[in-house]
Amino acid sequence: MTHDEYLKRRDELLKIRTVSLDAFDKAILTLATGSLALSITFLDKIGKPYNVLTSALIFVSWVAFFLVIVANLISYLFAKANMDNKIGELNSIYQEEIDTGQEVKKVEKTFWQRTATDICNICAFVIFVVGVAAFTYYIIEIQIKNFAELNMVQNEEEKQMAIKKTAGL
Repeated sequence: MTHDEYLKRRDELLKIRTVSLDAFDKAILTLATGSLALSITFLDKIGKPYNVLTSALIFVSWVAFFLVIVANLISYLFAKANMDNKIGELNSIYQEEIDTGQEVKKVEKTFWQRTATDICNICAFVIFVVGVAAFTYYIIEIQIKNFAELNMVQNEEEKQMAIKKTAGL
């Protein structure tokens, strides 16, 4: 592989990586905001917390989804700062080439903002999973309670019908 082939292939991979990270950022942001909205709707329509556990679960899920949104937005800021640094680096290399009249070969620096962006994205993913787990557990607890209440109502209705049948005989 020649140096030019290497650079071309590396550029292609960097573009794919950028598109993938952009898609990840959009997806995690959309999923977190949608999950937050869904959990609020679920709370209003299906079941409110009824004990400390369910209150804690819905609170944890809301905090997690909010933190995912914040981490994702912070990652955008770090990514922008990283690109600003990369542009500055490129500008200085180009200026050096103009000044010296020779091609400057330098290894690209890795700026701390790139690492910070990665950390924010990893945190967003992990926290999102925690939020989904808490919300799922909340739904299970609420549905168990709803099912138990439905069974109690049905049993009570069956008892009342049996009493009416017995009284009518």
